[in-house]
Amino acid sequence: LGWRGYLYPFLCNQMKQSYLAPLFVGVIWGVWHYHYFWFGEMEVPPAWFLMGCIVESYIYSNLLKWSNDNLFSAMIYHFAWNLFVHVFAINPVDNRGNSLPYIILIVLETLFCFFTLKHNERTDRVYCENKK
Repeated sequence: LGWRGYLYPFLCNQMKQSYLAPLFVGVIWGVWHYHYFWFGEMEVPPAWFLMGCIVESYIYSNLLKWSNDNLFSAMIYHFAWNLFVHVFAINPVDNRGNSLPYIILIVLETLFCFFTLKHNERTDRVYCENKK
């Protein structure tokens, strides 16, 4: 709720380049998870995890736009992502430390983001301007 419900709209209102708001949210969100790495509870390579947080922040921002700011859409996606990576053994913890499936998923999400970012280039500005 905090990242999508408060921080993202705040950054949209504060930044002239609103397309950068998900980037900042993703970095902050990724750094917020540092304790998992600090205590050795996360086997995902940190750089790929951070990239995933950034890419997923763009996906979340699109979900919010497409659902008329319904935070439930972001919550469902987050739940589905966490379930998906464990059920299908994408998380290295679940597949004997192999990071490749996780990296492939992040690359696929990145490609999806580039596609939607290009498609939504004009609507990003309008969406954030309506939040002011």
